[in-house]
Amino acid sequence: MKSIFAVAATTVALLSTPALANTSLKFVAANEAVESQVCVAAATQGLQAADTLGKELGLNKFQTRNVVCNGRQISDFARKYKNVDAKDASVQS
Repeated sequence: MKSIFAVAATTVALLSTPALANTSLKFVAANEAVESQVCVAAATQGLQAADTLGKELGLNKFQTRNVVCNGRQISDFARKYKNVDAKDASVQS
């Protein structure tokens, strides 16, 4: 079974002033691992999109839901970042 641990994607660019309402993040996969790509999808499009992508890339739903993104369960990661304004959500290696 694949190791379901992703050292994925996030926060390459953050505005330093919390008072600014329009904080932008850039999500970038740490590598080309399936788990990293799933984390980027979760952050930019939500958990359902991550499930769909995981399935396309060979993970079952149980495996996808057990991916860890930057130390967070994928469901928490998706919930935290889904509604954040992401300027560039492309997967980069």
